[in-house]
Amino acid sequence: MQGGMQPMERTLRTMLHSEQGGVCCVLASAILFGVMPFLVQDACLHGGNAVTVACFRFTFSCLLCLPFLQAAHAPIMLPRSKLWQVLGLSLLYAATLILLFSSYGSVGAGVATTLHYIYPIVVLLLSCLLFHARLTVRHVFCLAICALGVLLLAGPESHEGFAAWGAVMAGASGLTYALYMVLLAHSELRQVPTLTMTFWLSSFAALEIGIYAALTGALSLHMTWRGWVEEACLGLFCTVFALVLFQKGLFLCGELKASLCSNVEPLTVVIIGMLAFQEPLSLSLGAGIACILTATAINALPSPQRRSRAGQMPKAMRRQLCWRTKRQPWL
Repeated sequence: MQGGMQPMERTLRTMLHSEQGGVCCVLASAILFGVMPFLVQDACLHGGNAVTVACFRFTFSCLLCLPFLQAAHAPIMLPRSKLWQVLGLSLLYAATLILLFSSYGSVGAGVATTLHYIYPIVVLLLSCLLFHARLTVRHVFCLAICALGVLLLAGPESHEGFAAWGAVMAGASGLTYALYMVLLAHSELRQVPTLTMTFWLSSFAALEIGIYAALTGALSLHMTWRGWVEEACLGLFCTVFALVLFQKGLFLCGELKASLCSNVEPLTVVIIGMLAFQEPLSLSLGAGIACILTATAINALPSPQRRSRAGQMPKAMRRQLCWRTKRQPWL
């Protein structure tokens, strides 16, 4: 019996560290990120505001990472060169949240969502221009379907309350997030444990957003106990778990597949709205859901065997990643 379990365990381990395993990790992270708007909205109703919620989301995240790091015997300290890389990425990540949250007051949620989700297109362009990634027909097809799906999910209300400056901020949030994804995928941080990476990214982002909130007078500490509980949930589920899954998935399947699979996030928002808040299912919502699910299913299929070597992880690095994961399951 024990001998029969070993091949099964080996097969499962291989699947978890394959391209399809990376797609599953990104999809799981997108679902967790999709829960975030509801927690943010409710926390704002209980004494917070968008910038304060973002600041304490990362504060709780870096604090909640500590027991996981200790339990897994994972290293906390990083070499100075890698800390500088994480700091640069955290600036892009913090800027994304500040720009996106700030755009909500100027434009409707539909416009902000639609403009923010230009980032899969930007990821595709940056990967091709900067890193000579191979552009396939499948990528273009999935990208077109995802873009159509997000437009349909935004609905006709996206044309109401349009403001040029808010639209610029929402679009800029998509640009900064795309740059974050591409630089992370091609950085040396793939060798850093994902828990350690999440700890430092959250720490730097909390500090940066805290400085911004203090300078603009947006920092509010008058939240009710329910608001603080929701902040803790944001820190644990929508930051620690979601970032660890996203980083692992990004390194396994690449930035192109990861950006396309992330379109499940607005789909999650719509589905939760229908199930929890009895929001009606219109024809445009149904068509948008069908588009994103179709693109996600196509994108999750294994890539053809003949791929450019630039888009593949080197064999020696794959062996090293599998060996380290076998020795250290917290990766």
